[in-house]
Amino acid sequence: MPRRPLEPAPGTSETALRRSSLVQLVIQGVLGVMVFSPLLLGGDDDLDVVRLWLLAIWATAFVALIVQFRALGSWRSDPVRDDETILWGTSAVLVRPTGGLGHGGRFSLSNHRLRYTPGPVARLRGATAQEWSAESLTGAHVTPSTGRSWTSGRWAVIDREGGDAVTLVSTEPRAVADEIDQVVRERLRH
Repeated sequence: MPRRPLEPAPGTSETALRRSSLVQLVIQGVLGVMVFSPLLLGGDDDLDVVRLWLLAIWATAFVALIVQFRALGSWRSDPVRDDETILWGTSAVLVRPTGGLGHGGRFSLSNHRLRYTPGPVARLRGATAQEWSAESLTGAHVTPSTGRSWTSGRWAVIDREGGDAVTLVSTEPRAVADEIDQVVRERLRH
């Protein structure tokens, strides 16, 4: 049975983020097998508790990477209205206008709105879903961060007409900003 194509097709940022996450998964998986198989097969009873704690920490980190990898395309499953088409999406961190730590989650851009859905950890920290009218978006660019967190990173800033910019942190800020800017300028302005 042929697979249904992803709509919209993965962009440069999603492809790069998937590749990066997959590399992390492979490296952590290989290292886990190399490190923990001799430890689990070893015979020193004094280290059994330490081995189990190390294995639990590794397993937790590995599961977190799997969740992160699966979340990259999760924006495609966001519910849409009858007259709405999703044009772009990503997983990123929403930077609060007041600065400080941001909230991880997913973004989806449709012909009607830019939507932020917080991830599970962000929801536990009090983050709520937000959306902005697509008509108010004027473009996107990359800027060096100026906040206390991620001071060496670069942020993708989505400019809005008549409101505060929407700022997000991604490991692919240039590709994210370029893709948002292209969608805003080409598809939403026609």
